[in-house]
Amino acid sequence: MNDSSAASPLASLAHRNFRLLWGSQLVSMAGSMMQNAAILWHVSLLVAPERRGLALGMVGLVRVVPIVAFC
Repeated sequence: MNDSSAASPLASLAHRNFRLLWGSQLVSMAGSMMQNAAILWHVSLLVAPERRGLALGMVGLVRVVPIVAFC
């Protein structure tokens, strides 16, 4: 196979809509991760130290239950 005929892995970035899609996905994922970190931080500040592990585990459980239940 000739190198000049091979498609570049970044050829799809030439399309504006593809760049918009992946750029917005990146921003959305970063926002979701920041929200998750903020929720866990807030819970850890509100709960007594001896119950912090249980509270953080419950937050994780509450976030996963709907995914498991509806998939």
